[in-house]
This record gives sequence, C-alpha cells and structure tokens, in this order.
Amino acid sequence: MVNIWEYANTHPRIRLVDKKGKQYIGQTLMVFDALEADDEWDSIHIELDSGGIVGFYPQDIYSIEVLE
Repeated sequence: MVNIWEYANTHPRIRLVDKKGKQYIGQTLMVFDALEADDEWDSIHIELDSGGIVGFYPQDIYSIEVLE
C-alpha cells in the first residue's frame, strides 16, 4: 500500500495510477486524516491539470510518482 503521508506537506505535482490502471496528473492539494475527516480511511486529494479534483484512499492506489 502507498504511503500517502509522504505527499502531505510538500504538495508535489504527481502522477497517480489507480488499481484499475487509470492515470491522474496534477498537484497534491491535501492529505486527510481519517479521524479528522470523520472517514474510515486516510485519503489524498489532487487538483488535476484538467481542473477537476479527485480523491483516493491508499488501498485504491497502485503507485504515485513525483513529477518535476
């Protein structure tokens, strides 16, 4: 499982690949703690280059790569 907390403080531009093989490219907006967000799991949210915002749970992520 990917450690999404590695991306919490630096808010890097990333390429995230989900378990279905779909790629998402954009800026890391926020990593939410499950307890603080009143959710079951921690999650990472990304502002996509296309303008949308998507969120993922660690168990749904295949890989994350930091882009330059």
